[in-house]
Amino acid sequence: MPKILISTNTALSFYQQKNITNELKKAIELIPGEKGDWLMTDYESGKTIHFGDDWETEAGRRAPCGAVEISLLDKVYLKAGEREREMTLAAISLIVSKHTGIPENRLYVFFRPAGMWAFEGKNIEKSLFLA
Repeated sequence: MPKILISTNTALSFYQQKNITNELKKAIELIPGEKGDWLMTDYESGKTIHFGDDWETEAGRRAPCGAVEISLLDKVYLKAGEREREMTLAAISLIVSKHTGIPENRLYVFFRPAGMWAFEGKNIEKSLFLA
């Protein structure tokens, strides 16, 4: 039950979001047990985001940058090996960069493990038999 939040300082069209989401569904399956069909994506585009000292110049303020937060159950995160996590980060970085035009050296991609996650009002961890 992963959720991916993509925040950018560039505006993303519906089609960009659709294409990114379709590719993220495949990439998230690099994490053992995750299913792309359960992926929720959240887009915050056109935000005020600065990278480093960008805010000091007009060109810097307009330079594209962003962040990608991958939320999933902490036990799923820990169960995945370091190799799978690194492959997932690399794949997602490439996908987002390709569809947004944000260079990978101006894009943070990171995991946000969550201790509890509810779906249909119930702790999903128990229904996935991960407890």
